[in-house]
Amino acid sequence: MRFSVIVPSFNQPQFIEETFKNLCEIKSCAEENGDSLELLLYDNCSHESVRNVINRYREHFDYVDISPDSGQHDAINKGIGRMTGEYWTWLNTDDTICIDGFREVSGVLRKHPETDYIYGNISVINDTSMQTEFMKAYP
Repeated sequence: MRFSVIVPSFNQPQFIEETFKNLCEIKSCAEENGDSLELLLYDNCSHESVRNVINRYREHFDYVDISPDSGQHDAINKGIGRMTGEYWTWLNTDDTICIDGFREVSGVLRKHPETDYIYGNISVINDTSMQTEFMKAYP
């Protein structure tokens, strides 16, 4: 299976590297499972500190676009038009994806390829990556 993750970005220097490290881990996990993970980054001309992080991780992205946009929705729409994955999501630069959750989603989709949409629980974390809240998926 091929997954695509669209990453809209704008000036979050305190979080972006953790997000990128997480995406590298998820990409490695996908490869271990026999899947592929396409990473598409759309940065709205962030400050130099963010551009430096982008440059350090650029090789892990399949596509990088650093240009003005009209906000998160515009970046996501650009990604939708370019992505090649059978399944996709977007990830903000202050968020991460749970590796065990990714493995579980991949397993479910292997067993049920007719699935159109999956959602899960959300852990809210603070700026030191400590969980402050947990929201369980309904039902």
